[in-house]
This record gives sequence, structure tokens and C-alpha cells, in this order.
Amino acid sequence: MNIVITGASRGLGLSHAKILSNINSNKVIITDISKSASSAFSQNDKILLKKLILKKNVDIVYGDLNKNTDVVNILKKIKKIFNDKIDTVICNAGGDIPGNKLNAFGNKSKKNDYMISTKQFNNIFKRNFNTSFNFLKLIIPVMKKNNYGKIITIGSVNAITDQSNEFSYSIAKNSIIHYTKILARDLLKFNINVNCICPGPTMTSRFMHTLNQRKKEEQKIINKIKGLQRIAKPEDISKIVKFLISKEADIFTGQLFIADYGFSIGR
Repeated sequence: MNIVITGASRGLGLSHAKILSNINSNKVIITDISKSASSAFSQNDKILLKKLILKKNVDIVYGDLNKNTDVVNILKKIKKIFNDKIDTVICNAGGDIPGNKLNAFGNKSKKNDYMISTKQFNNIFKRNFNTSFNFLKLIIPVMKKNNYGKIITIGSVNAITDQSNEFSYSIAKNSIIHYTKILARDLLKFNINVNCICPGPTMTSRFMHTLNQRKKEEQKIINKIKGLQRIAKPEDISKIVKFLISKEADIFTGQLFIADYGFSIGR
């Protein structure tokens, strides 16, 4: 299976790449915005990425999915590596950090509700919606020619709860959900499944980096988690990805998979 994962030099995307590349029959291309992205939050991510790209079935392509010229160049490289056959796309690029630094490193916006600045709102929205929109717009025609494919988008539980302190991020992720459903409907006749995973709190390097910047109310909720409720590990989400791109998941399309250990229940 030929697999493309965006935003995959760290965090969830890196976890997906690790698990999927362990299947020798899979060929994986990981994309990200810059070579420095992997080291922005975690030395462990940086080490894992170095190990991954040494694998014979893993390639890495850099480029900015918010720049049309970069997207075109990324697709050209992917088509060349995969000989025009793309089976699976996992749209993982995103993040709730404002600003426009290449590695998306930084802190949460001080005004992260409906009073967020227009500039920061647009930056966060573009990072979480436009990256998928720009990439899929060019890659879907390639998949349609093959009359088969699996597309996984990554939303968030913030998209289905009233998290006012994640204003732009939540709106962007909600847009991803609606976008997923539209794609699923339009691509039915091409045998392309499109589904969305909405993770809850997950122990990525970025999540841990910004944990102390979250509102006290949110920190209290996280600290009170017990029983079945817990903070997910990246591999918990990657296992769902692995299932959804398999033949066993052919029955699912246009679906929303909330993966949060019950975190969003009652919120």
C-alpha cells in the first residue's frame, strides 16, 4: 500500500508513520513544512524521525501546504516515488499554535477565544483546514484514476464541544468534519473512502508543551480524569488509522470517529 502522511515529522503524524511503516508491504511518504519541525518540541520525535527515514520503505518530502507552488512540487515528487499510484492519504498537518513560523513553535494565543486577532485566527485556520484542502484538491484526481483509495482527515473533540478558548482551532476542525462528509459523498463512485478521526487530549510533544498554558478550568478537567477516561497516547490514534485504511474498514465512509476515552461526554 502506498501511503502519504502530511504533518508527519512529529506528534501524531510521526506515530502514524512509525506504525504503518512497520508493515513491510507498505510504502510511506511523510511530508512536513520544514526540516526543523521535528525538533520544535521533542528530542524524542527528532530521534524517531531519523530512524524512520533510514527505512527502505519510507521517504520524506518537505514543503508548505499553504503555498500552491510547494503543493504542486510535493505532488510531483510523490507521483514519481509512487509511480502515480497513491492508495492512502492521511491529512495530519495542523496545530493550535498561532503565528506563521515554519515549525509552528510557540505558545498559545493570549486571546484564544472570539476576541482572537484576525491575523492569528487566519493563521490557525489555514494551518488546520487549508493544508488539507490544498493538498487533497490536487491529489484526489490521481486517486480517482486508480478508482480506489482511503483518505483520513484529523479533526478534534474541540470541533464537537464548546471549547471557547480554542476558537479558531475548533472552527477549523469543525470545517474538516464537514469537508470530510462532502468528499465522502462525492467520491463514492470512485471507491474512495473518506473518514475523520477526532482525537481528544493526546500526549504529543506539542500537547505537553502547551499544557501549562491552558485555562485553569481545562487543567482541572484533565487532572480529574480517572477510570476509563485518560489522556490518549499517540499510538492509540494510530491504531485507529491503521484499521480505517484496511480492507476491513471498507464499509465506513463519511464517518466521524471520536477517539477520546469519553473525554467529550457531557461537554
